[in-house]
Amino acid sequence: MLVAVLVVLAAAILIATGSIFAARSATAASRASIAEERLRSAALDGVALAVDAIARDRARILAGGTPELESALLERVDGEERIEVQLVAMPLGGFAEPEGAKFPLARLDATLTDVLGKSSGADEVREAIFAALASARERTSVESVLAQIAESDRVRALKALLGPLRTATVSGDRVSDERPSDDAELPVISLVSAHARESLVDASGTERLDLIAATGAEDSARESAGGTGVEERRSDAALEAFDEAELKAIEESARDVPAEPDDGRIAQACLARGVPLSRREEILTKNTLHAGKLAPARLDLLRAPRPVLEAFAQAEGLPDGFAERVESVRESLDPAERANTAWLVERRVLSAEEHARIAGRVTSRSTAWRFRVVAQLEVGGDDFAASERLTTFDERGGSSRKGASSGTNDSRGGALAVFDAIVEVGGQVPRLVYLREVSLLDTARALGLALIDRASDDADRALETRGGEAAPDDSSSADTQPIGTEVDETSRDVFPSAFEPAKLVEPSVAPPRPQRVRSDPFGRDVGSAGASK
Repeated sequence: MLVAVLVVLAAAILIATGSIFAARSATAASRASIAEERLRSAALDGVALAVDAIARDRARILAGGTPELESALLERVDGEERIEVQLVAMPLGGFAEPEGAKFPLARLDATLTDVLGKSSGADEVREAIFAALASARERTSVESVLAQIAESDRVRALKALLGPLRTATVSGDRVSDERPSDDAELPVISLVSAHARESLVDASGTERLDLIAATGAEDSARESAGGTGVEERRSDAALEAFDEAELKAIEESARDVPAEPDDGRIAQACLARGVPLSRREEILTKNTLHAGKLAPARLDLLRAPRPVLEAFAQAEGLPDGFAERVESVRESLDPAERANTAWLVERRVLSAEEHARIAGRVTSRSTAWRFRVVAQLEVGGDDFAASERLTTFDERGGSSRKGASSGTNDSRGGALAVFDAIVEVGGQVPRLVYLREVSLLDTARALGLALIDRASDDADRALETRGGEAAPDDSSSADTQPIGTEVDETSRDVFPSAFEPAKLVEPSVAPPRPQRVRSDPFGRDVGSAGASK
């Protein structure tokens, strides 16, 4: 009888203990979920604040300047719990990098991947990424190419595509706009862009004049679409500002325009008619052969890194040394010279004929900017409940645990919410054209490395079981070896530990009459000007 009572009592204690632990785990998980959601909401608020900050600099950006941003976005404090939201330094320098300074994915082909790869520290993984991008140029984002990479390479491909989550821990409020050195290995998203679109506005924000419509080349289409008298009066007034030679050049360039217009036709026609360089630049600034509100982005020569300049030079058939000459000249340009691209001729980088040929595909500004927002949770060292929440969903292994084990009282935890975004500010209202959460990239890489380690260990054990050894020239076993065997060590290059010193990186048959393409606010082709009703 006594034994039965003891058995029942022991079972009851076990059930009670299990219930207690289950309840505690559920409570901890609930707290973690709430804290994680609060952290993500703070990060999204930071994205909105960053968009507003860049939009406030619209006038400066349209004039060829760079948005002036500070690292700190917001701070939320709840007792001993604190959420800090910051912009982080980008690989091209500054807290935001220009999409116009990157090579457009739509123009990337196999001949250019070698140029981008060799001049940006290429290895086999990067070469595979560029090759996959060139084979699928219609992609809506660069990082979607990851699905085409071999599974064994995807861990390294994550970093090659997106770079470290935080290039630097910024101790001050500002960051230098200097570009990285030539030997810096830039992530692919800093070299290629799938969002290369820009607003058709001039330096003052006024819409550039559609010369094809203004010269009457589309009168029938405009009438059928219900064109307004205001548009016609604006066109007539604009055309009166051109002299006879300029007007003939414009009429010539607006005739028989292909499906993909090139404003370089205007510059070439003006050059043939003897229009001075300064006037050609003025005409290009205020007029266009494109229809709609958006057009393919021109290359921002003032900010493009060396690999992009070299790829552009090869794509356009420009002289050898173009990239080097641009880099040596652009830093010495005064504000007036930076307003347009006439300096290419004035500083003898290109001849007048070469400049006119590419004039419609180069610029000195970017209207779309990419940035990264990081929200990080900090708690007081004595807040046990908060520390428990951190270790519940701190995928990196929690620096709070490091602090506890090392005797330090550091309050920064590893809980993060990270978002990448691109905003276009050419129009009156800023457009958020891209938003993606990348908080778990470091975790994904760490798990991938762990799987590689495990696969390697399994292969070694299998070899030992067979009692054989791999032949010296057998490369199959070498291919299974991971790039790094220490997961913690390798994952740190994705997001540096809070205990490491901060290092800031300075950072097909054409129709009888071709139809011009229009773009919707998201940059996608939605039809032709002549077909609109």
